[in-house]
Amino acid sequence: MPESPSVLVMVSSEVADDVARVAAASGYQVWRAAPDRCRREWSEATAVLVDATTVDATLSAGLPRRPGVMVVGLTGSGPDMWRTALALGAEDGFVLPEDEHAVVSALSRIRTPTGPSGVAVALLAGHGGAGASTLAAAVGLLATEQGAGALLLDLDDLGGGQDLMLGIEDQPGLRWQELTLESGQVAADSLHAALPHARGGLAVLTSRRGSAQPVRPETALAAIDACRAHGDVVVADLPRRDDELAAAVVEAADIVVVVCSATIRSCAATREVARRMGSRSGRLEVVVRGPAPGVCGPGRSPR
Repeated sequence: MPESPSVLVMVSSEVADDVARVAAASGYQVWRAAPDRCRREWSEATAVLVDATTVDATLSAGLPRRPGVMVVGLTGSGPDMWRTALALGAEDGFVLPEDEHAVVSALSRIRTPTGPSGVAVALLAGHGGAGASTLAAAVGLLATEQGAGALLLDLDDLGGGQDLMLGIEDQPGLRWQELTLESGQVAADSLHAALPHARGGLAVLTSRRGSAQPVRPETALAAIDACRAHGDVVVADLPRRDDELAAAVVEAADIVVVVCSATIRSCAATREVARRMGSRSGRLEVVVRGPAPGVCGPGRSPR
C-alpha cells in the first residue's frame, strides 16, 4: 500500500464533486482510472469508489475481490445498481450528497492497511539474447533469499522455459495448460502449493513442453492479482512481442524492466521496445548489461 491513503474513483461527473469533497475530508489522495485499465490502481488503492456508470464495467473487468470497495449513487438510483455492487463485493452503499458524512466515516475506518501488499515486476528483452529470462529468474531467487514469497511467471512461449533454466523440469506440479480460471480468481496459497518450486521456495509457473496453447491474459492477471495481494513478489518473464498478453501484464505490473546489452544495434532495438511498452506503463526502466564495447555503456542507455 502507498504511505498516504488513496481512493480509486470511477464515477460520473454527476457525483465527482461530491466524491472529491468526501475524499479530501478523509485525507485521501484521489486516483482516477477506467474500469478496464485500473488493475494496478485497484490493487494498490486503500479504497475504491464506483457508481452506477461504472459498476457493471468494473464487474465485467474480472478484477479480484478486495476489501474497501464502496458504491455511491444519487437519490433514486435503481435496485439493479445495488445488486451489481453486491456481486462486485462492495462493503457499503451510499446515496450522495445525503450520505457524505457516512462516506467520510467509512473511509476513515479503512485507512489502516489490513494486510501485506506485494509487487509485480515485468521483464522483457529489448532484443534477442538480452538476458531478460536470466534476470527474471535471478530476481525471483533473490526475493526468496530475502524472505519474501515469490512467484515466477514464465510467459515467453518461444523461450527455453524457466523450468529448464532452474533445473526443475522434472518436478511435478501445475503448468499453465492446467490452470483454468473461469471465475478470473485464484487463491494464492492453493496456487503456491500446486506449483513446482526452485531453490529457496521460488514458485514457478511455466508451460508444458510441446504445448502450442497460449497463456490467456485473464489467467496471467488472475495469478498476478492473487499473489500480489498475498504479499508476494511476482516476476513475469514476458515475450518480446507487442500482443494482448504482454499489454495486459505491462499495464498491471508495478514496474516494467527492459533488458538490453551494450551495443549500438541492441540499444536501437531496445529504444523501440521501451517506447511501445512505456506508452502502457508509467514505471518503465531499462537495464543495460555489460560488457560494453567501445563507448556504449549504461551512461548511454536507450532512454
